[in-house]
Amino acid sequence: MVVGRLCDLRLVYLLFNEDAVVGLPLRLVVCLVIGMAALYSILGLMTQRDLIPRPMVVSVSPMFGVVGNGSQNVSFVVSVQDAEGGGVDEATVLLSGLGGAGIARTNGSGAAVVALAVRLEPGVCEGYLDVGVTAVGRPRFVQESMVKVVRGS
Repeated sequence: MVVGRLCDLRLVYLLFNEDAVVGLPLRLVVCLVIGMAALYSILGLMTQRDLIPRPMVVSVSPMFGVVGNGSQNVSFVVSVQDAEGGGVDEATVLLSGLGGAGIARTNGSGAAVVALAVRLEPGVCEGYLDVGVTAVGRPRFVQESMVKVVRGS
């Protein structure tokens, strides 16, 4: 009998408690607005173009250089393109190795001319240059021994 009265009291309390009934729609609206704002910001971050770095395609022309005895200046044209084939502007290109290093920035079409002084030691007929490219919003490109340098006759 006591249990029945407790259930009746709880039912009466729920029926006549106006705070729970009045506050419920407002609480639902606030939760819905906050949830939508959070969802909007998450989807906005996921669809940004710069969130996922886009790779670069790097090519060097010529792929090998010819030098004589002693230290000699050589020039290479480095082309930096995006995945769609467009030039990457303002990328920093570094060629290094064989006792020299050269640095240049790409132009609007993605081309840069890099000049450096290289030297093959006596008795050595060939060597290699490393290529590194950095650009804003893109992963760094590093390729060791990408360009071959040979001793000419």
